[in-house]
Amino acid sequence: MPLRSKIIARGVGKAYQSRQGMLLALRDFDLEVGEGEFVCLIGPSGCGKSTFLRILAGLYEKSAGEITVHKSSADKPRNSMVFQEYAIFPWRTVLDNVAFGLKMRGLSRRDRYEIADRYIRKVGLAKFRGSYPYQLSGGMKQRVSIARAFANDPEVLLMDEPFGALDAQTRVVLQEELLRIWEEDKKTVVYVTHSIEEAIMLGDRVAVMTAHPGTNKEEFKVGFPRPRSLHIKGAAEFAELSLRIWECLEQEVKRAMEST
Repeated sequence: MPLRSKIIARGVGKAYQSRQGMLLALRDFDLEVGEGEFVCLIGPSGCGKSTFLRILAGLYEKSAGEITVHKSSADKPRNSMVFQEYAIFPWRTVLDNVAFGLKMRGLSRRDRYEIADRYIRKVGLAKFRGSYPYQLSGGMKQRVSIARAFANDPEVLLMDEPFGALDAQTRVVLQEELLRIWEEDKKTVVYVTHSIEEAIMLGDRVAVMTAHPGTNKEEFKVGFPRPRSLHIKGAAEFAELSLRIWECLEQEVKRAMEST
């Protein structure tokens, strides 16, 4: 049964003013994401992946095109965003960081702490609820960001290379934790990554973007059943899909390198 469209982006463009004149970052980019779907965006550096995500988040204004996000509840925020950088408040405890969005929404102290506690337990940080960011590792800080994003109960979850700065082992652990939490909530997710393996591991679909200015190149359906675990990486089908995506992406990566 087809998913009801949650996000519809048509002809999205973004231009910046630079010393050399107007710089086109995104050109005529389309994306449609179904309710509860996990879509990964992948492309060479500088192709506009993160720019598009920030436009979705309302952090940047688009220069062209239309974006529609269908809201199912007036009580929920439109989106929450998780960045590669650890965007948590250094002067707040883990509990207060995770509860921050709920506080801004006007929930009572009791209610927001109850919800925050639930998500802190889900990411395995119950023993650190009273700790401050300087007392946490990089992986733990990113768990706080993920817990805060889910706790805020957004319509759409936007993730911009959230594990990109982590070591390989921590990254694998957090990928599996993210999948576990997502299976429970089934949020609509748009996830930016440079990793083909990560995109296949997490996504229902992988959308490949061209080199700058970024636009659509090709999409790949990820057919592995859910729930997923690290074990799917050993499947021949995983390797075959990885190769197909790389063959699609390789030319764009070379174009990006040449232009740089």
